[in-house]
Amino acid sequence: MLSIFRKDFLLGIGLGFLLSALIVNFSGADKLTDSEIMERAAQLGMVHAEKETDKETDKVPGIPVKTPVNDAAKEPVKTEESNPPENTKFVKFVIRPGTGSEEISRMLEEQGVVTDRSQFYQLVTDKGAHRRFRTGTFDLPCDGDMEEILKILTGR
Repeated sequence: MLSIFRKDFLLGIGLGFLLSALIVNFSGADKLTDSEIMERAAQLGMVHAEKETDKETDKVPGIPVKTPVNDAAKEPVKTEESNPPENTKFVKFVIRPGTGSEEISRMLEEQGVVTDRSQFYQLVTDKGAHRRFRTGTFDLPCDGDMEEILKILTGR
């Protein structure tokens, strides 16, 4: 029976590690200089962070600029959601990374967005939305439906 605690077995393992480290070190992997790395990055479309921008056009040389589409000339589509009633109050609500659904429910109740945090938390549980909350700042209606608020906060 082979015992892994024998000296010759452990010596063989150690020599194997040493030999493989030497092979990897001297395998001839090409070492690139900084200028070669920067040249390759430029070929791939990457931009150096310290590169100056063209002040007139506010674009980085060598990078094509997408021209914005003028949507102002188009007729705005009027929907019920895009035109909330004028008496609706909105609250700025911030979700930071790592904020749990229980804490979000508590903060919503404190800011007057929902009336009962346990009902909102139950809705989150029923929808399986515990891990779907997005981070950022949201404008939430104070008299909104809990499902509507959940859709805004999760993007679904």
